[in-house]
Amino acid sequence: MAINVRALAMVMLMLSVVYVEGAEVTKYCNLTMDQLLTCKPYVMAPNPPDPSPECCAGLANADVPCLCSFSKSLMFKTLDINPTLAKQLPAKCKLPTPAQC
Repeated sequence: MAINVRALAMVMLMLSVVYVEGAEVTKYCNLTMDQLLTCKPYVMAPNPPDPSPECCAGLANADVPCLCSFSKSLMFKTLDINPTLAKQLPAKCKLPTPAQC
């Protein structure tokens, strides 16, 4: 019975965190999740199309070095993002590309 109470408490805690985070716009490297997802089709293999103006507009405000730090992270794998294609995205959007990305 103690395990069930513990499990229920854990679920309630997780739901409260999701609810609180849902009240605010969560940003990753100065991009909202919607902005990140706008660029997703352009960083998936094979043969992605050129990025859309919406993707490039969001990327223009992004912290690109921060995004580079995620290139080997579980987040990229979870979202099925090709790190090589992701590193090419700033150049395709005609934006400055960090040397160490």
